[in-house]
Amino acid sequence: MKNIPKQLYVVASRRYEREYVKVDGLYDYNNSVNTEYYFGFLHPHEPTRAADAKRKKTQHEWAYFLRYKDVIYQVGEVWWQKGSRYKRDGTNGSEDFDEPIPLEVAPRIWDNEPLTGFKIIDTANRYRGNKLLIIQDPRGLRFEITVASLFEIISNGTIVNGEIMNPCVWKSGKNLVIYE
Repeated sequence: MKNIPKQLYVVASRRYEREYVKVDGLYDYNNSVNTEYYFGFLHPHEPTRAADAKRKKTQHEWAYFLRYKDVIYQVGEVWWQKGSRYKRDGTNGSEDFDEPIPLEVAPRIWDNEPLTGFKIIDTANRYRGNKLLIIQDPRGLRFEITVASLFEIISNGTIVNGEIMNPCVWKSGKNLVIYE
């Protein structure tokens, strides 16, 4: 296939989905259940291209809430984040930190191989009415795809109960495509 990256650079952020409990058919806004999930951000992994470092910087800022002088770095297999943040004890001021990034959200490189098991799980609205869909990747992270990407999948593939039955690969720009 044309314009399909061989590898993907992936970062993730821990998120929570709150669901309110229904009591006698009405939502009880004092009673909720939080479900943890991991939301990902991916780009082609192309370390020989000049744009690669800029894309990764954007991904790191998004996933790890990097501030002005914060950095992430790798020692062996472990990724670390070093920087400054507001004190966690509630007192005024900031504190320096240098700590490992949890494995579930640490940067990683995936081979962009055809996989089955992608599931459409939700919709998302962005600025100016931009509609996106949330996809569960079979490797455990959620990503957004464009409506145009979904249209191509619907036009050329099979979806059963929200699961895309065809092998798919990631293309840049929030596009999941059927592998042909």
